[in-house]
Amino acid sequence: MAISPKILDENFMKEVSAFETLLDSKLVVSKLGPSKRVNIDVPHGMNSSHFQVLKQRYLVAGWKDVIWNSDQREGDWLVFEC
Repeated sequence: MAISPKILDENFMKEVSAFETLLDSKLVVSKLGPSKRVNIDVPHGMNSSHFQVLKQRYLVAGWKDVIWNSDQREGDWLVFEC
């Protein structure tokens, strides 16, 4: 069976939705402090392509910005700003 680009796209979107579920589970137990920011570690396996789609979803949901930060010592994390 030949694999079509549509199947690859569907697989990618399934991955994005799985990452969204994981991030949502972390956001729902977070609290906003005076900075109006929430920091969450980047899930293992998530890449910049996933992030671009997820960022748009969270902006539509009402977040002001979602930023991917990286530090050699501290690793990668996402900042959700409202």
